[in-house]
Amino acid sequence: MARARHANGRCRPTLGPVEQASRPRAPWSLKVFGIIVLALLGWLLLGSALSVARAAIAIAGYVIVAFMAYTVGKWVGRRGAPRA
Repeated sequence: MARARHANGRCRPTLGPVEQASRPRAPWSLKVFGIIVLALLGWLLLGSALSVARAAIAIAGYVIVAFMAYTVGKWVGRRGAPRA
């Protein structure tokens, strides 16, 4: 056993270098399965987000067309021929 000196001059026993234990690794089939699951989840979430965005754009379009029709109708009603 080697000895190391402290700042106060005392010796203490030290152990030799400790080797890093290798971490357990997941098998490649589990990694492939995880990647496939993540890809499917991403595809579903992206598809849902696109569906929501498409519906929001459609509703906004309906509101804009309705407002324009109302505005044009008001303008035509004011500018139309006088009623008898």
